Amino acid sequence: MSANMREAYAGTGRASLAWGITERAVDRVAAAGKCSELGMNLWKAKNGLESVAFLRAVDQLSVIYQERYKREDADLVGKLCFQAISEWVAQFCTTCAGTREVMHGELKTICTACAGSGVRRYTDEQRARMMMVSFDKMRRMGGRFRWLHDYISREDWMANDVMARNLERE
Repeated sequence: MSANMREAYAGTGRASLAWGITERAVDRVAAAGKCSELGMNLWKAKNGLESVAFLRAVDQLSVIYQERYKREDADLVGKLCFQAISEWVAQFCTTCAGTREVMHGELKTICTACAGSGVRRYTDEQRARMMMVSFDKMRRMGGRFRWLHDYISREDWMANDVMARNLERE
């Protein structure tokens, strides 16, 4: 399994780009240049909290989605991609913040909101409300929405793999 490069890359925006013997920010930037543009925009959106990268990722993912599902309404595609990336960026449970446990005074218990997974689960009803589409339409889009989530996860994994290989961290 490759090393997790997400946090290391996120810190490059505020680091010195001077050359050195040890791995520096400039090395991570050079390695990032070998990743897909979508992968890097996803990383910048999630790990660097860059709103411009978030919007670029939505646009790039929308193009990819429309190539696959050619008959889909462009407005709906934008909403689907925005929602999928939003869920990926803010993936942790809002109750326990991803820790899987909640403190009640001195007692530590498993989070009941996420059942100890640490992940925020969205219902079709919540997604429909956030996207301002009908519940029925969102329910029918379930398979396509899963495809988007899988695609985003693959892009994230591939970016991490390219970074790890290029920085010789395998």
